[in-house]
Amino acid sequence: RAVKGADKASVAAARVFDLFERDGARSMAVEVTLQPADKSFADADLKRIADAVVAAATKLGASLRG
Repeated sequence: RAVKGADKASVAAARVFDLFERDGARSMAVEVTLQPADKSFADADLKRIADAVVAAATKLGASLRG
């Protein structure tokens, strides 16, 4: 829900497609489906949306794997 709410105008859906737990740590992969209302996304748009999704997940205690 937090990921989908990161950019309500652009994120059409979000779903966890992989979940792994070990030593008390949880790793999950999330698929985010984008649906522009009236245009194609530019690289800057995609970066802004990705940053918002990561920020929303970070507020819940998540961190981005490198």
